[in-house]
Amino acid sequence: MVHKPINTDTHRETTNGERTTPYGFSCGYVKRVGDNDYPSATLDKQGCYNIRGFDRERVRFWVQFEYLTEARKYLAKFAKDNGLTIRTTILP
Repeated sequence: MVHKPINTDTHRETTNGERTTPYGFSCGYVKRVGDNDYPSATLDKQGCYNIRGFDRERVRFWVQFEYLTEARKYLAKFAKDNGLTIRTTILP
């Protein structure tokens, strides 16, 4: 029997790389929309799932979710409404 290490990239993201798993968020992966410009948002996990960013009017917002599914939906709608794409990065 071959044992695979648990902390491989296949456990941090789905096999197609589109979704970061809850384990990946715990490892420091984040989802970002936009750059350091306006609008922009970041989805991360610090106890709960947080989405922080700035809207088109440069007003800061912070929304918290208990479930990752809800946070993903909110971030996807934010990206679609602003014509932006979602990308995965890792915190230093």
